[in-house]
Amino acid sequence: MVSLLVSEVVGSLINWPHQHLVALTENSKMPFIWHFQPLWLSRLLMNKPVETRPTLVGCHVLLSTWVLIAFIVSSAYQGVLTSMLVAPKFEIPVDSMEDLVNYGKMPWVVERGTEFHQYLKEATSGVRKKILDGAGYISYSYYEKERMKEEKFAILTDRFSMKIIMSDDYSKTGKCHYYIAKEEVLTLIGALAFPKGSPLIPHFNKWIIRLKQAGLLEKYQSDSTINATACMVSPGKGEKTVNLVLSLQEMGGVFILFLGDVADNLCQLLSKWKSLFDAVTISGRIYINVQSTPVCAVLQILFFKNFTVTFYY
Repeated sequence: MVSLLVSEVVGSLINWPHQHLVALTENSKMPFIWHFQPLWLSRLLMNKPVETRPTLVGCHVLLSTWVLIAFIVSSAYQGVLTSMLVAPKFEIPVDSMEDLVNYGKMPWVVERGTEFHQYLKEATSGVRKKILDGAGYISYSYYEKERMKEEKFAILTDRFSMKIIMSDDYSKTGKCHYYIAKEEVLTLIGALAFPKGSPLIPHFNKWIIRLKQAGLLEKYQSDSTINATACMVSPGKGEKTVNLVLSLQEMGGVFILFLGDVADNLCQLLSKWKSLFDAVTISGRIYINVQSTPVCAVLQILFFKNFTVTFYY
């Protein structure tokens, strides 16, 4: 804004030694113009064309400088608006067991007595051995969901159990407090346990196969963890649940451009007001010779709404 005012002052100083008006051409019927017009700068900022060109070298330099300024301002503002639409980048420090060991800032626990616990106990070296040596133990991951959120530790458990925790937490809070690492360590088998030799085993096997073939098992699992879907994406890439509220100061640039555009159009309208119409009164009726666009004709109707108006070209 200060630069704009300074440029207007400089333009006035350029006009001051040249108080006479200069025509565009010898036979031009357009009105005379000053060497420097204040509306030039506002039209450049509004990204509008400048219909007339300056006649002095100094005005050319000033106008060219503001062309460059307008280009930089519009490019920078466009970049700011675009950056607001881009999701921020999040660095995920732990996405595998090796990351968990190397990270060193997050403790971890294992469900005691599970197949995964046995899988770790069979290791004699490597990442699995380090995980086992540094692990704490819990009985069931679902019972530790609140403590996990408060104390910030990792649970090495099966994917389905973790999705149940995420779905339950999202249903209550509407936020995602948990994240499942991308690395899949072990494939576990889901089964129903029966006493050895039980006569119920053939019947359950038959019904489980039918449910599996019909896709009902996957449907039941999906229905029980339906609210976990919102949290199954990487942090920063999910749907935003918090609306971004911009202050008046942050949105001031948009309103300044809008008001500047309105002011420019109003100045253009007032500068051509006399040429908009030529009205004469004959026998109590006003006849208007319209020399402008249909929009201006509508304005003229509003001004003379109490009269019978006849338009002719």
